[in-house]
Amino acid sequence: MSPIVPPMVAAISAALSTAVPTAIPSATLPATGWVGSEAVVIPGTSGFMSVTPLGPDLLGTRWGGTAFVRLALDGTAEVLYALEGGPFESLSPASVHDGLIAFAGRGREGAAILVLDGAGRQVDRLGPYAECGNPAWDGAGALYFTADGMLLRDGEVLPFEAEGPVTPSPSGALAALAAPGGGVIVLDLPASTADTVAREATVTGMSWAGDARLLLACSDGQVLLCRTGRRVASRVITGEGVSWSDLLDGFLTSRMTDDGHFVTSSTVVFCNLGGGWAELDCPEGSMPSHPCSFGAGAAAIDAGSGSVLLLPFDRSAALTKRGGGRS
Repeated sequence: MSPIVPPMVAAISAALSTAVPTAIPSATLPATGWVGSEAVVIPGTSGFMSVTPLGPDLLGTRWGGTAFVRLALDGTAEVLYALEGGPFESLSPASVHDGLIAFAGRGREGAAILVLDGAGRQVDRLGPYAECGNPAWDGAGALYFTADGMLLRDGEVLPFEAEGPVTPSPSGALAALAAPGGGVIVLDLPASTADTVAREATVTGMSWAGDARLLLACSDGQVLLCRTGRRVASRVITGEGVSWSDLLDGFLTSRMTDDGHFVTSSTVVFCNLGGGWAELDCPEGSMPSHPCSFGAGAAAIDAGSGSVLLLPFDRSAALTKRGGGRS
């Protein structure tokens, strides 16, 4: 790894202090962890497009992917990395593992993979490359990404041609990428083999549920389940996006309702692999999207304001069965 280099730190956007809509309740939250029983908005937040857990805090990505912000539950914010004044023109979504943050930076002079610690200090830089895909960690802390048409692990080229974002399984034995013509390419790294599954699906996101099951979010608003060794995927539930949680033993997705022109409402749904589901309580007046597991529930973004929402989940609650009954 390269020596630690001071990060580019931009001034915190004035938008962080923008008041949230009065229809969305806020609350004074503990400094670490979250076990709330009421859906709330993190005070003072706005202008975020996604969040992911970062230790006891959250890592928020600004609209347009212009900056990564460490966000405490009391609303305290610290910009860890920003485009302004730096060498890149765009930043990929970030992947977090054990306090380390990895993302791709792209500009006119090429692309690179950067790794920061939780304080925003650069601890590694891989590249430059002509082009690279979004990076992702496996469960052991190995970093996977594509660059210049090849798959790499911790900067080492593997014997697979690949492009775009890659999603490794928790053990790192398998890696999944969206296939250019539809479906998903699943790479078996120890065996050096590749197979294409769910060929009819246009995949917009994916999340592993252990090493043997892969969840796919599709452009038609369906969440599909692929099992290792099977090429045909089964439908689990209707939803936008998918985020697996080992703690909850299920995944989170969002459901949106529109009038044919605009989205009129949305909610966050927990679902198990059997198709049983339950809606999470959301702040009144919010339109939650991009949920991820956090603490005893979930974190999500209010699509209207970019505020960060914390949503409780009662694991003892009965789930609605796929056919509509309760379980």
